Formats: sequence, C-alpha cells, structure tokens
Amino acid sequence: MTATILVIDDYAIIRRLFSLYLQKKGFNVLIAASAEEGLVLLKNNQVDIITCDVIMPGMSGIEFFTEI
Repeated sequence: MTATILVIDDYAIIRRLFSLYLQKKGFNVLIAASAEEGLVLLKNNQVDIITCDVIMPGMSGIEFFTEI
C-alpha cells in the first residue's frame, strides 16, 4: 500500500518541489495552497502524512493542526 502525503504551502515552487520529490519516491501526493484548502482535501481523502508550512496567509499551520 502506498502512503498518501498532503503537502500544504502557500509558495507554488515549494509545493511543486515537494510533490516531484515525493512522487519520485513512490508516494501519492495531494497539494494545497492554503490551510483551508488542506482541510477540504483532508475531509475528502485518506491521508497518511501531512507536511504544512507554519506561516501562511489566513489560517497558519499551527491553526491548521489545532483544527484537525
């Protein structure tokens, strides 16, 4: 079974680099540009691991993890 990783970051280049690297290592990757978007993806998908930027516009990474 392949693990699914949710990558949340407000910078597109960071999301892209994480995604490419993790896919190359064999993981399924979901990406979100905000914590709010990450919450939606989390509600609609089974996720094994989450990486999240801490400082983002709107909801911060800390607020995201508090929410979940």
